[in-house]
Amino acid sequence: MTKPGGKEGGGEPLDYRAIAGSAAFAALDPKLKLLFEYWNAKRGTQPLPARLGLPVAELKPWIGQLAILEPSGTRDFRFRLCGTGLIRRFGREATGAGVHELAGDVRETLQAPLRHVLSARVPVIARPRIHVGEKSEIYSELLLPLSDGGESVTTILLGAYLSRDA
Repeated sequence: MTKPGGKEGGGEPLDYRAIAGSAAFAALDPKLKLLFEYWNAKRGTQPLPARLGLPVAELKPWIGQLAILEPSGTRDFRFRLCGTGLIRRFGREATGAGVHELAGDVRETLQAPLRHVLSARVPVIARPRIHVGEKSEIYSELLLPLSDGGESVTTILLGAYLSRDA
């Protein structure tokens, strides 16, 4: 799991340019790099972009590979939406499900990055290895924090693509 550098303090937003220069960002799927740039542009000078500031029509290039998750209780997250391209990643249609309902390795590779995004309020890049039958697959993932107009994370936008070097 990789998080961007930057310095918090004085109410100033983190410097998200640090993520774009990282080795993890260089290895990220090109479509997720574009998603990060879109998220960062929507954020502007705010710490987090507003969830309602990302219209579905603008997310169309990634829509099948996106999941929208919300905190549920103190330790779990619930899928508000899960794109059809992610059914294999999560081992099922996950819309409406809690992360705790997913299979063991799928759940374990998702919980720590989600919790980090929620607590640190920063984007996270992940490369989870998921066991599918007798083989394993590596995903290129980007988790992006969203708010309801404030500084608290209320929603997490997750983009995931099967890695070409899996």
